[in-house]
Amino acid sequence: MTGFMLLSRVLVAAAPSFTVLMIGRAVLGICIGGFWALATAVIMRLVPAEDVPRALAQMYGGQAIAAAFAAPIGSYLGGIFGWRAVFWALIPIVAVNLVWHMIALPSLLASQRQDVRAMFDLLKRPYFQRGLVAVMLSWGSAFTMFTYLRPFLEQVTRVDVTTLSVLLLLLGCAGFAGTWAGGGAFHQG
Repeated sequence: MTGFMLLSRVLVAAAPSFTVLMIGRAVLGICIGGFWALATAVIMRLVPAEDVPRALAQMYGGQAIAAAFAAPIGSYLGGIFGWRAVFWALIPIVAVNLVWHMIALPSLLASQRQDVRAMFDLLKRPYFQRGLVAVMLSWGSAFTMFTYLRPFLEQVTRVDVTTLSVLLLLLGCAGFAGTWAGGGAFHQG
Protein backbone atom coordinates (compact mmCIF):
# COMPACT_ATOMS: atom_id res chain seq x y z
CA MET A 1 0.00 0.00 0.00
CA THR A 2 2.92 2.33 0.68
CA GLY A 3 4.22 1.59 -2.82
CA PHE A 4 0.82 2.60 -4.22
CA MET A 5 0.99 5.78 -2.17
CA LEU A 6 4.41 6.58 -3.63
CA LEU A 7 3.12 5.94 -7.16
CA SER A 8 0.10 8.15 -6.46
CA ARG A 9 2.26 11.02 -5.21
CA VAL A 10 4.52 10.83 -8.28
CA LEU A 11 1.57 10.71 -10.69
CA VAL A 12 -0.15 13.68 -9.05
CA ALA A 13 2.98 15.81 -8.68
CA ALA A 14 4.04 15.25 -12.29
CA ALA A 15 0.55 15.14 -13.82
CA PRO A 16 0.67 16.67 -17.30
CA SER A 17 -3.12 16.41 -17.63
CA PHE A 18 -6.28 16.14 -15.60
CA THR A 19 -6.60 12.48 -16.62
CA VAL A 20 -3.21 11.60 -15.11
CA LEU A 21 -4.10 13.59 -11.99
CA MET A 22 -7.31 11.57 -11.59
CA ILE A 23 -5.43 8.30 -12.17
CA GLY A 24 -3.02 9.33 -9.39
CA ARG A 25 -5.93 10.07 -7.08
CA ALA A 26 -7.55 6.72 -7.97
CA VAL A 27 -4.30 4.94 -7.08
CA LEU A 28 -4.41 6.73 -3.72
CA GLY A 29 -7.97 5.45 -3.28
CA ILE A 30 -6.72 1.89 -3.85
CA CYS A 31 -3.98 2.53 -1.29
CA ILE A 32 -6.36 3.87 1.34
CA GLY A 33 -8.99 1.20 0.73
CA GLY A 34 -6.34 -1.52 0.84
CA PHE A 35 -4.91 -0.15 4.07
CA TRP A 36 -8.28 -0.13 5.82
CA ALA A 37 -9.16 -3.55 4.45
CA LEU A 38 -5.93 -5.08 5.76
CA ALA A 39 -4.92 -3.01 8.79
CA THR A 40 -6.91 -4.75 11.52
CA ALA A 41 -6.08 -8.25 10.27
CA VAL A 42 -2.38 -7.43 10.01
CA ILE A 43 -2.27 -5.86 13.47
CA MET A 44 -3.97 -8.94 14.92
CA ARG A 45 -1.16 -11.06 13.46
CA LEU A 46 1.70 -8.73 14.45
CA VAL A 47 1.00 -8.36 18.17
CA PRO A 48 0.09 -10.79 20.96
CA ALA A 49 -3.67 -11.19 21.53
CA GLU A 50 -3.61 -9.23 24.78
CA ASP A 51 -2.03 -6.22 23.01
CA VAL A 52 -4.50 -6.10 20.07
CA PRO A 53 -6.88 -3.52 21.62
CA ARG A 54 -4.01 -1.17 22.43
CA ALA A 55 -2.43 -1.65 18.99
CA LEU A 56 -5.75 -0.94 17.26
CA ALA A 57 -6.26 2.14 19.44
CA GLN A 58 -2.82 3.40 18.44
CA MET A 59 -3.55 2.82 14.76
CA TYR A 60 -6.92 4.58 14.87
CA GLY A 61 -5.51 7.35 17.06
CA GLY A 62 -2.62 7.82 14.65
CA GLN A 63 -5.02 8.02 11.74
CA ALA A 64 -7.14 10.58 13.57
CA ILE A 65 -4.07 12.69 14.36
CA ALA A 66 -2.92 12.46 10.74
CA ALA A 67 -6.39 13.49 9.56
CA ALA A 68 -6.40 16.39 12.03
CA PHE A 69 -3.13 17.83 10.74
CA ALA A 70 -2.76 16.70 7.10
CA ALA A 71 -5.49 18.88 5.58
CA PRO A 72 -4.60 22.13 7.36
CA ILE A 73 -0.85 21.72 6.84
CA GLY A 74 -1.35 20.71 3.20
CA SER A 75 -3.71 23.62 2.65
CA TYR A 76 -1.36 26.10 4.27
CA LEU A 77 1.76 24.88 2.45
CA GLY A 78 -0.19 24.59 -0.81
CA GLY A 79 -1.26 28.21 -0.43
CA ILE A 80 2.36 29.28 0.00
CA PHE A 81 4.26 26.96 -2.35
CA GLY A 82 1.55 25.54 -4.62
CA TRP A 83 -0.06 22.12 -4.49
CA ARG A 84 2.50 20.47 -6.80
CA ALA A 85 5.35 21.50 -4.52
CA VAL A 86 3.56 19.88 -1.58
CA PHE A 87 3.22 16.61 -3.50
CA TRP A 88 6.88 16.73 -4.63
CA ALA A 89 7.92 17.29 -1.00
CA LEU A 90 5.93 14.23 0.09
CA ILE A 91 7.61 11.87 -2.40
CA PRO A 92 10.92 11.44 -0.50
CA ILE A 93 9.03 11.07 2.80
CA VAL A 94 6.88 8.28 1.38
CA ALA A 95 9.95 6.66 -0.25
CA VAL A 96 11.81 6.58 3.08
CA ASN A 97 8.67 5.19 4.72
CA LEU A 98 8.48 2.43 2.08
CA VAL A 99 12.10 1.44 2.69
CA TRP A 100 11.53 1.46 6.45
CA HIS A 101 8.47 -0.79 6.05
CA MET A 102 10.48 -3.24 3.97
CA ILE A 103 13.21 -3.39 6.60
CA ALA A 104 11.19 -3.23 9.82
CA LEU A 105 8.03 -5.22 9.12
CA PRO A 106 8.15 -9.01 9.05
CA SER A 107 6.80 -11.05 6.16
CA LEU A 108 3.44 -12.54 7.01
CA LEU A 109 2.56 -15.69 5.14
CA ALA A 110 -1.10 -16.36 4.44
CA SER A 111 -2.59 -18.62 7.08
CA GLN A 112 -4.89 -20.19 4.49
CA ARG A 113 -5.33 -19.84 0.77
CA GLN A 114 -8.30 -17.78 -0.41
CA ASP A 115 -9.72 -17.56 -3.88
CA VAL A 116 -11.88 -14.98 -5.60
CA ARG A 117 -14.96 -17.19 -5.22
CA ALA A 118 -14.71 -16.84 -1.42
CA MET A 119 -14.85 -13.06 -1.79
CA PHE A 120 -17.97 -13.26 -3.94
CA ASP A 121 -19.53 -15.68 -1.43
CA LEU A 122 -18.93 -13.07 1.25
CA LEU A 123 -20.75 -10.49 -0.85
CA LYS A 124 -23.88 -12.70 -0.75
CA ARG A 125 -24.24 -12.33 3.03
CA PRO A 126 -26.90 -9.69 3.92
CA TYR A 127 -25.06 -8.36 6.99
CA PHE A 128 -21.91 -7.91 4.93
CA GLN A 129 -23.86 -6.10 2.21
CA ARG A 130 -25.41 -3.73 4.78
CA GLY A 131 -22.02 -3.09 6.36
CA LEU A 132 -20.42 -2.47 2.99
CA VAL A 133 -23.12 0.04 2.03
CA ALA A 134 -22.81 1.78 5.42
CA VAL A 135 -19.04 2.08 5.08
CA MET A 136 -19.28 3.30 1.49
CA LEU A 137 -21.85 5.93 2.42
CA SER A 138 -20.01 7.18 5.51
CA TRP A 139 -16.57 7.38 3.88
CA GLY A 140 -18.02 8.62 0.60
CA SER A 141 -19.91 11.40 2.33
CA ALA A 142 -16.88 12.42 4.37
CA PHE A 143 -14.62 12.65 1.33
CA THR A 144 -17.34 14.34 -0.74
CA MET A 145 -17.62 16.94 2.02
CA PHE A 146 -13.85 17.55 1.85
CA THR A 147 -14.10 17.96 -1.93
CA TYR A 148 -16.51 20.87 -1.56
CA LEU A 149 -15.47 22.29 1.82
CA ARG A 150 -12.34 24.12 0.71
CA PRO A 151 -13.91 25.71 -2.42
CA PHE A 152 -16.93 26.71 -0.33
CA LEU A 153 -14.79 28.31 2.36
CA GLU A 154 -12.55 30.07 -0.17
CA GLN A 155 -15.16 31.21 -2.68
CA VAL A 156 -18.35 31.70 -0.65
CA THR A 157 -17.11 32.77 2.78
CA ARG A 158 -13.89 34.31 1.33
CA VAL A 159 -11.54 33.01 4.03
CA ASP A 160 -7.81 33.41 3.47
CA VAL A 161 -5.32 30.51 3.49
CA THR A 162 -4.42 30.94 7.16
CA THR A 163 -8.04 30.99 8.30
CA LEU A 164 -8.83 28.02 6.05
CA SER A 165 -5.96 26.07 7.60
CA VAL A 166 -7.14 26.91 11.12
CA LEU A 167 -10.70 25.83 10.26
CA LEU A 168 -9.45 22.53 8.80
CA LEU A 169 -7.29 22.02 11.89
CA LEU A 170 -10.33 22.56 14.13
CA LEU A 171 -12.32 20.09 12.03
CA GLY A 172 -9.52 17.53 12.30
CA CYS A 173 -9.13 18.06 16.05
CA ALA A 174 -12.87 17.57 16.48
CA GLY A 175 -12.57 14.30 14.54
CA PHE A 176 -9.66 13.22 16.73
CA ALA A 177 -11.58 14.09 19.89
CA GLY A 178 -14.59 12.13 18.64
CA THR A 179 -12.41 9.12 17.78
CA TRP A 180 -10.75 9.25 21.19
CA ALA A 181 -14.04 9.67 23.06
CA GLY A 182 -15.76 6.99 20.97
CA GLY A 183 -12.91 4.58 21.58
CA GLY A 184 -13.14 5.19 25.32
CA ALA A 185 -16.91 4.75 25.32
CA PHE A 186 -16.74 1.47 23.42
CA HIS A 187 -13.84 0.24 25.53
CA GLN A 188 -15.86 0.91 28.70
CA GLY A 189 -19.03 -0.70 27.35
